[in-house]
Amino acid sequence: MYTPSRTALLYSLLALASGTPISRSTLAAAGESWTITSMSRNCTASLSECTWTFGIETPIDGEMGAVTDWCEHTVLSPGAGTPATRVPAGESPASSCGKDGRFTVASGWSGVFGEGEGFTVLSVADYAARTIAFPSYRDRDVEGGAVVVPDKNCTVGVIPA
Repeated sequence: MYTPSRTALLYSLLALASGTPISRSTLAAAGESWTITSMSRNCTASLSECTWTFGIETPIDGEMGAVTDWCEHTVLSPGAGTPATRVPAGESPASSCGKDGRFTVASGWSGVFGEGEGFTVLSVADYAARTIAFPSYRDRDVEGGAVVVPDKNCTVGVIPA
């Protein structure tokens, strides 16, 4: 069973053994998870633009309870027959969202598993804390503006310095 104090102790021991300081953001990310809530994707009829809307629940100082930041991430069609629902990674600008622009959200679509099996991966980063999560959603789960149920729990990774 995950116990924050054991994880913090482990990281502290590793830091002492290696002589390398471990930052608070690394400790916070170890075993931490965020919950992506009320995810939906709403697109224009022409599929020239899609807006992802969702909440990000994060722990309060690593303790029980959570705070929710609300986000919108808009993806524009690059043209040339590519709808906004199928924009690959790196072809749509990132969005800032949450309280004081805390999070940066980017996305990329993939059809690697064939027609009808497409999905989008979002990167949700808190660069100040050097943490990132990668929730993903199948096209069929967000089609027509449907709200994804259940909410998605995502393991948080550390962004290297």
